Amino acid sequence: MYTQEQANGWRKVTDAVHEEGGTIIAQLWHVGRLTHPDLTGGLAPQAPSVVQAEGLVHRLRKPFALPEAMTTQDIKEAVQQYAQAAKYADEAGFDGVELHGAHGYLINQFAWEVTNRRTDSYGESTGRLRFMKEVLAAVGAAIGVERVIVRFSELKDDQPSYRWQDPEAEIEAYLKLFREEGLRVLHPSTNTFNQPLAENLTLHQLIRKRWDGNMIDVGGLTPSSAEDAIRAGIIDVAAFGKPLLANPDFVSRLRNDQPLIPYESKIHLKELL
Repeated sequence: MYTQEQANGWRKVTDAVHEEGGTIIAQLWHVGRLTHPDLTGGLAPQAPSVVQAEGLVHRLRKPFALPEAMTTQDIKEAVQQYAQAAKYADEAGFDGVELHGAHGYLINQFAWEVTNRRTDSYGESTGRLRFMKEVLAAVGAAIGVERVIVRFSELKDDQPSYRWQDPEAEIEAYLKLFREEGLRVLHPSTNTFNQPLAENLTLHQLIRKRWDGNMIDVGGLTPSSAEDAIRAGIIDVAAFGKPLLANPDFVSRLRNDQPLIPYESKIHLKELL
């Protein structure tokens, strides 16, 4: 959603979805340091600080490149690019946007002490959420905050073993920001929905104790566990990823009580590539 041409192309998709009575949201994301010059036209990745990610770029199977630290001007430009992308999404017919602030992507890189070693107003303990706040404010001003969802997580794409030291404090810091910006829909992301995080409660249960707005869940759900979570009032919407790769007719299968094809990464990722 970076150019007008891309927005025009997506209009065909949103029109088709709306013709079937569906709702479609554009997820806007910037991977920051989690990329390689082979994918960025030869340019070095940008990140809050010069900290190289661990592991390999998914599509290339090459090591992540060393990023360059963003200047204050780079940060301002990135914020405006998010806002412009939201405007393009609106023009393309999307019903809203979801900002991907999870999984160690750029917004999350600013929020994480490992990747944000800045000493200016975008760094240290008091400034790490400033970039997220500015992006949320700019996108909300562009299309209306009531049409904005935010995705956030403890998860880091290149460090799967990372855990918050104080989950409740981290959650409260995020929720304070989301309340200040007037958000009503959150998408906390985890790989395992039922995994306890603190107080023997899961991520979504901890958030539900403190949040009365709408909440989406993703993370190893089955149709049955998703229904249970919705009935229990823990979440309002269930999200599925890998099951959709294996079952493009996912919704039809659920409606007709048909079994789902198990997801196998090697098979289904090869089909995508």
